[in-house]
Amino acid sequence: MRTLTKLLPLFISLLMSVCVTAQQNIVFADSPYPPYVLGSSSDKVPKGGTAVDLVNQLFSELPEYNLEFRLLPWKRLLRELEKGEVDGVTMVAKTPERAQYLDFTSALVRYELALFYSASTFPNGINWQQLSDLSDYRIGVVEGYLSDSKLHEFVDQGAPLNLVRLSGNEQQLFGMLLRGRIDLICFKLESGKTLLRQQGWSQDIKPNDRAIYQGSYYLGFSKARQHASLINQLNNLIDQWRDNGKLDAILHPHSPNRVN
Repeated sequence: MRTLTKLLPLFISLLMSVCVTAQQNIVFADSPYPPYVLGSSSDKVPKGGTAVDLVNQLFSELPEYNLEFRLLPWKRLLRELEKGEVDGVTMVAKTPERAQYLDFTSALVRYELALFYSASTFPNGINWQQLSDLSDYRIGVVEGYLSDSKLHEFVDQGAPLNLVRLSGNEQQLFGMLLRGRIDLICFKLESGKTLLRQQGWSQDIKPNDRAIYQGSYYLGFSKARQHASLINQLNNLIDQWRDNGKLDAILHPHSPNRVN
C-alpha cells in the first residue's frame, strides 16, 4: 500500500504529461490589421485585437489544441500558408487565388471596400455611380491586398480603372494620398477608419459613402495542413455564437447590442 501511495503522484504526473503532449499545436499567422489584429511590424506576436480575441475564445472551447500566434508581413504570411508552414490566418477574405491553398470556416463578419480621398483635394467629396466614373482618378492599392485583387478583377472584366500598386503597407499608401501622389485609395472601410483615428488623419482623409465591393471575412486554414475536422468544430461554435449574439459582441465590443 505504501508503495502504491508513493507511485500514485508519479502516475498522475505521467498521465498529465501524456495529455499535454497529445495537444495539437495550431499556429496562426497575421499581419497588423486594426481593429482585428493589433501590433506593429517590429512585433513578433499580436498585442490583441478583436480577431485575436475571437480565436482565443474559440480555442478555449477546444482544449485538445494548443494555440500560437505570429506576426508576419502579409505576402510572406500567404506564402507560408500556401506551403503549409503555418496553420491559419484569423481574418481573411476569399479570392479564387487563395481558395487554391486555403480552406475557410463559416463567415465571421461582413466588410466593405471603400474609396478614401483627401478632404483638401475634394472638399465636396466624390460622386460616382459606376466604375467608369472613376476612370480619371489614380486609385492606390497595396500589392497583394484584397483591394488590389478585387480592383484588378474589375479591370480584367473591362472597368477602365487607373490603378497605382504600392509594394508596401497601408500607412505608406495613405501617406501617398496626403502628399497628392494618388487621388483615391481603395481599402477596407472599418480598418481604414481605424487607421485614420490612430494616425490622427480623420480630418484630412475621408471615406466615400458608396462601397465599391462587399464581402465576408473567414478564418483561413492551409490546405496542406488538412484541418477539416478542426474547421467543422469551429463552424459549430461560430454558427452557435452568431445565433446567440456572442460572435458580434466579440468582433464589435463597443456595439450597444453587446452580449456580456
